[in-house]
Amino acid sequence: MMQTDKIVMELSELLAQERAKSGRNEDVSHHLRSAYRTLQQKEETELVKQAIAAMKLPRELDVIHAGDNSIQIFTVNDDTPYYISSGLSDLNQQFDLLQAPHHRQIATCIKWLSCRFPTSLGSFVFIGKTSFLLRHFQVELEEELYCLRHDFITFAQKIAVQPLEELEANSPFSPAWMRGSVASNCIVLAALIKSGAPRFMPYDPTRQPL
Repeated sequence: MMQTDKIVMELSELLAQERAKSGRNEDVSHHLRSAYRTLQQKEETELVKQAIAAMKLPRELDVIHAGDNSIQIFTVNDDTPYYISSGLSDLNQQFDLLQAPHHRQIATCIKWLSCRFPTSLGSFVFIGKTSFLLRHFQVELEEELYCLRHDFITFAQKIAVQPLEELEANSPFSPAWMRGSVASNCIVLAALIKSGAPRFMPYDPTRQPL
């Protein structure tokens, strides 16, 4: 598990505990639920932002972080991060990405995501499962850092047509870890479409740019 995902998960657990202690339940007013959600998003995004700052990524690249429950986009030209309140787990459920390959709504998922990325999105770093997937499936990286657009499309197409059982059997970690692989690829594909970038940098904690 990536450190940023761990931070976000710990934050979510803490907020959930505090919510329980305060006696909130399903009957709480819509206003309070909205305020809580907004606070959670802001704190979560700030934690991710701090973690990203410590990674010493190239300053000229936008950054996309994909977690289980949300996606954050940090662009070079905007100090305010973009927040999509649907992460890998949500995309799996909304677009049937864990179903048999012919039932997966991959094209719809990519289009849905692309419409929610900022128009200013340019060349980017992607923080998520992708770097581990590319390394595990031995996809060659340019300068050992960048994945070319056409190479990633070919790779994503291969993953998209594999049944979940095959994906889980060929996981670099636990079988369940692969349950976010198709969703993660959809996010990258949507970002490539939105940005028009010829390549992107899959963040790998073991490979840092000079």
